[in-house]
Amino acid sequence: MSKGINFKPLFDYLDEQFGEVKLEITEVKQGVYTLQNSADGLAKMVKEFKNEQVVTNQRLETQEIWAKKVSKKVGISLLK
Repeated sequence: MSKGINFKPLFDYLDEQFGEVKLEITEVKQGVYTLQNSADGLAKMVKEFKNEQVVTNQRLETQEIWAKKVSKKVGISLLK
């Protein structure tokens, strides 16, 4: 009976390589996950800041309206 080619070293090598590739893919996925979470957190902060700015602007507009009314009633003009 003739002996066939021994493929075990090749398969062992390929298993090792695939293991390394899987590890690298896992690390890349983790990095993407971390970046996504960071981007989500940043987007939330920007949205909250924008909402705060809208509220602040509305309050300032209200105060300006009141200041104009008071100014008119007391006869002192507002600085422009």
